[in-house]
Amino acid sequence: KTIGDAYMVAGGLHHGERVSARSATRSSRYPRQRPHATNVMLLAKDMFHALRGVNGKYGLDFDLRIGVHVGPVVAGVLGLKRLAYDVWG
Repeated sequence: KTIGDAYMVAGGLHHGERVSARSATRSSRYPRQRPHATNVMLLAKDMFHALRGVNGKYGLDFDLRIGVHVGPVVAGVLGLKRLAYDVWG
């Protein structure tokens, strides 16, 4: 999702199943799954690496700032005619 000149990503969202925070962190269904915050940090690292490659290849000097927040979110669909999925945290 874009917010002004920023891009927001939400990691660890579940696909329709109702899961409590406690059961999500101790899931026997995915015993080897990394914590969601770890996956978000790995994405951030990959984004920095990709930008470094683009800057080097094209002689650019773009910067990137990344902030990470961990906690519960609420997600839902907004609108009656033009539907939009959104996440709030």
